[in-house]
Amino acid sequence: MIFVDTSLFLRFYLGDDEEKARRCRALFEAIIGGKQKGFTSSLALAELVWVLEKTYEKPRSEIAEFIAGISAMPNLTVLNGPIVERALPVYVATNMDFIDAYHAALMEVQGVRTIYTYDKHYDRLEGIACHRP
Repeated sequence: MIFVDTSLFLRFYLGDDEEKARRCRALFEAIIGGKQKGFTSSLALAELVWVLEKTYEKPRSEIAEFIAGISAMPNLTVLNGPIVERALPVYVATNMDFIDAYHAALMEVQGVRTIYTYDKHYDRLEGIACHRP
């Protein structure tokens, strides 16, 4: 079992260093083929979203599609993967930051319908009661 860090997904996606991209592809093929088992975290994927969005100015829909592909990769476990998957449509549709979309998905999974926050974008989510202390 290996941990796959954000930087590997980034090098693979961007292809900006051909040698690193090739080695990442080989590793991912080994994972998909069952020769290697891996895992990553929702934090690694949140970092990936942030870097792709802020540094490389990639569109949200493209980022979400890439993250969904990672989540669906055979033999790669994404810790809290189901929450990541629930967060992606919210991230794309509402223009919320990915972390806030993740928190909304986490609330949904936990059956929580009330949030105390100063972030007004939660007001846009149906079924969420927002309170500001």
